[in-house]
Amino acid sequence: MSEKDIQNLMDLAKVKLEEAKQMTKTEAIRSLNHAGILTTKGEFKKDYQPLEEIVDK
Repeated sequence: MSEKDIQNLMDLAKVKLEEAKQMTKTEAIRSLNHAGILTTKGEFKKDYQPLEEIVDK
């Protein structure tokens, strides 16, 4: 991977982070559901359940 590729990925990550900061709770749950991390009810799927301990703190 070239330096240009790395920079492009970093720039994209910054844009996506700013977009995520503007999301409503519903939009965030929908996005994480689409990614396969949350159920439609907003609960962590089996492989991600250990994250509940971090989120609940």
